[in-house]
Amino acid sequence: MNGISAGFTPPADDFLDLTVDLNKLLIKNPNTTFYHRIKGDSIIDAGIYDVDLLLVDKSLETRKSRIVVFLIKVFGKDNFLMMK
Repeated sequence: MNGISAGFTPPADDFLDLTVDLNKLLIKNPNTTFYHRIKGDSIIDAGIYDVDLLLVDKSLETRKSRIVVFLIKVFGKDNFLMMK
């Protein structure tokens, strides 16, 4: 890849064979990784905003000062995911 032209628009044919597979680029553990859409804005200080797409690998161990996603099970109600 030669960069992005800010002036003259090059012919689109130059980029037909350029593809990026985000699954291959971002996912190390396919069997334990999933995408989830964020609802709410309680964690915007960490740069995570409402409707952002979050990539979660549940095989990673939690660490102090890290953001975690967890499942809350409430008896007799729907389960839901939280992030803190």
